[in-house]
Amino acid sequence: MFTVGYKDNFQCIFRSVLAIAVGLALIIVKDAPALLVQIVAAFVAFGGVASIVAAFASKADRKGGIAAGIGSLVIAALLFIFSSQISIALFYLIAFGLVLFGIMQLGAYTSILSFQGFGFFSIIMSGIIIAGGIVMLILLFGNAREIIRLLSILAGSFLLIYGIMDLINARTIRRTITDYYAAADKPQAADEQ
Repeated sequence: MFTVGYKDNFQCIFRSVLAIAVGLALIIVKDAPALLVQIVAAFVAFGGVASIVAAFASKADRKGGIAAGIGSLVIAALLFIFSSQISIALFYLIAFGLVLFGIMQLGAYTSILSFQGFGFFSIIMSGIIIAGGIVMLILLFGNAREIIRLLSILAGSFLLIYGIMDLINARTIRRTITDYYAAADKPQAADEQ
């Protein structure tokens, strides 16, 4: 079962809420790409702080969580400092992220489809997210500075779709993963007795 990115409830919800928030910011904020980078930096900083807090709260692998949190805080600081220079790069990251996360989402949805009859609408929406990332990449290789507002609206719209679909379907995916692994463990437990 292909479930990359869906094994942890907090990670699923955080990723979805982050995508929705950044998507809304990209659609609402007009002609301010540097501000958009700073908004993303704030979310990255929040994620870094959350990683550090979670690492201290957890007894397992504290070093990894703390290192990831500090790395996120360093990235956030660099985004704030170089926000105007990074503004176009933000759209490249979003476009690549849409393609990558869309593929991950599509893989999870098609994998779940065979177990629970998951809806084709979700699979179609994942395809639209992937196509949106590809369209953004094509537009970016043209004159990105001239179409910055269009890129903002496209990126925001596709991030909203991704976040909403992920948030809606995360519970079903988690339940299917739990059922799948519980069923896989039962025969093994019977063999051991």
